[in-house]
Amino acid sequence: MRKLRSKDWLRGKSLLLRTKLLLTLMFLVFVQTFSFAQEKNISGQVTAETGELLPGVSIVVKGTTHGTVTNIDGKFNISTDANSVLLFSFIGFTAQELEVAGKSVINVVLVEDAESLDEVVVIGYGTQSRATLTTSISKMDEKVLENVPFANAASALQGSLAGVRVQTTSGQPGATPRIIMRGGTSINKPDGATPLYIIDGMLRDDMTGLNSSDIESIQVLKDAAATAIYGSRASNGVVIVITKSGKAGKPKINYSMTAGISSLGKSYDMASARDYIYYGRLGVAATGEKHPERLSRLDLPVGYGTGNNLENNTGFTTQYLQPGYNDHKLQEGWESMPDPIDPSKTIIFKETDWQDKLFRTAITTNHHLSFSGGNELGTYDMMVT
Repeated sequence: MRKLRSKDWLRGKSLLLRTKLLLTLMFLVFVQTFSFAQEKNISGQVTAETGELLPGVSIVVKGTTHGTVTNIDGKFNISTDANSVLLFSFIGFTAQELEVAGKSVINVVLVEDAESLDEVVVIGYGTQSRATLTTSISKMDEKVLENVPFANAASALQGSLAGVRVQTTSGQPGATPRIIMRGGTSINKPDGATPLYIIDGMLRDDMTGLNSSDIESIQVLKDAAATAIYGSRASNGVVIVITKSGKAGKPKINYSMTAGISSLGKSYDMASARDYIYYGRLGVAATGEKHPERLSRLDLPVGYGTGNNLENNTGFTTQYLQPGYNDHKLQEGWESMPDPIDPSKTIIFKETDWQDKLFRTAITTNHHLSFSGGNELGTYDMMVT
């Protein structure tokens, strides 16, 4: 009896497991069939109010990342749930949300959004928010002009903006430096073509005559996208300068003065007059071994020659010492040396440091006086430098 009961118990347990497995399989088939029944293939066409076909319209199932775009004929095809919501959006048009509601064909007419169109701006001589800027434009910090006085406004760009090189091509104080952007290559000007300067909307060749105290801001357009509005003239970049303008309110009078000292930082280590005479005479003598006719140059009124005579206003002081005639020159600061060709003779000359004659310490001052103000009818800003 016990053996029979054990077999019946095992047989019943096996039947129960089979029943559970069968119910599970039926449930999975039902869920899958239900899911396929909910998925729908939806097609349609998107047009404007004028009837124009709209290619590139974005169609997204709301709440998901699943979507598509319309083709060149404005048609679309998307698979989604029968109860989902489709979001249609396109630049310059108002976005629309449409419920599928079991439909298989949905045609949409988008309405133009005038407010959105106003946000799409082409800038050339205008302004744009930095947040929406995509081109390479650098703006110099205004504190650079406020804290450091510059003899030339273009010098303020040196070391202030990335991608902009400022080269000093002249040692003259206040000389306009050369500004190079985008490599500065040019067929007509191999040394570097200059950028296009726009000062308060006016085209200029450079920034000469513009006082740094009069500048409100300096911006540099560097890449092709930023300079495209100006054409081929801007192939080497654009420098946009905006000067200060008056503001409505009480009149303001500003005065500023800057002073500076300019001096030679380091002089060149030049050969002395003694070295010039020594090596010059030896060089002519060596040449005269093969060309004797050139030995006459040693007696000419030149730098290394002894034919100079101050009474004849010659250009150099080199001459032989003649007692009773020119030996008093040694008391006036002249120097003497043996003739390297004939040591029995003495050459006298006057050493001149031409760098000392050319360069000196210079003091510069700059005075700036401005008047500004205005009202609701107009403003003014006058400056005297």
